[in-house]
Amino acid sequence: MPLRRPATSEARSQRHPNLPHAELQQLRDRPISASPCDKGIRLPPVGRGSRVLPTAQQVHDLARLLPARLAATVYLAAGCGLRLGEILGMEVDDIDFDVREVHVRGQLKVLKGRQPFLGPVKTSTSARTRRAA
Repeated sequence: MPLRRPATSEARSQRHPNLPHAELQQLRDRPISASPCDKGIRLPPVGRGSRVLPTAQQVHDLARLLPARLAATVYLAAGCGLRLGEILGMEVDDIDFDVREVHVRGQLKVLKGRQPFLGPVKTSTSARTRRAA
């Protein structure tokens, strides 16, 4: 079997067009023996922008503007801090009226090309119990 010559960096980049730039640079310089990513690199903090908290009156006004069947979503978002997908994914068993608690166990998932469906929350920390205000 004939020996193959090592591929040039240009040939490697044509065969692997989706490699990140750092890995392509490593390919050009020398064979990669370890990950070129430095574990000491940290991403910059993500700014969350300014947040405006509505007053109780603004929350009540918004709830009154919605159809009656959707008014509770405003209170769950404002009072319990639930996200829209979590609110729309709630079932009757997720609300304990006696102790005034809301259990977040699932969410409404909307994926491209599929009908919306109820599924689990994304992470284990998203599953939580919130005290109703």
